[in-house]
Amino acid sequence: MTKISQPNNDNFTYYGNEVTLQNGTPDYVVVSVKTEKENVMEFNFDFLTKELNITFADTDETLDIIINSFKELYRDVKVFI
Repeated sequence: MTKISQPNNDNFTYYGNEVTLQNGTPDYVVVSVKTEKENVMEFNFDFLTKELNITFADTDETLDIIINSFKELYRDVKVFI
């Protein structure tokens, strides 16, 4: 989902949304995306176990986008909501 050269802990703006990546290892990432006013989504992904844990999605459409994006990139993703 990010470039291989992306720092482990980083903040950046993507299409006007603030994106925060946090992790302690290259195999696990916690992501939050917010607009200026509210959270849009928060999730974490373990690249080794392929476990996607969605802790917040502002709409069902956002939830579907997160799930489908990971399922397109990785086989056998386990989703927890």
